[in-house]
Amino acid sequence: MSDYKVLIFDWDGTLVDSIGRIVESIGMAADVCGLPGRDEARVRGIIGLAMPEAIASLYPDVTDPKVVEVFRR
Repeated sequence: MSDYKVLIFDWDGTLVDSIGRIVESIGMAADVCGLPGRDEARVRGIIGLAMPEAIASLYPDVTDPKVVEVFRR
C-alpha cells in the first residue's frame, strides 16, 4: 500500500500532447469572434498562461467582454 493518497500530473505534455488541440481551439474562438488567426508559434507561446493573459498577449487591442467570454468557454 502506498503512502500517497493523490497523484497529480501536469496533464499537458506529460500524459497527452494537447498542443494541437489548444492551437485549434484558439483559432476556432478567434473565428467566432471575427478576429484574425494567429500562427501556431504565437499560440504555443501563450500555453500555460491564464486565459485573460493569453488573450491579452494574442489580441492586445481587444477589450470587448463578449470576446473575452468566448475565449473563456
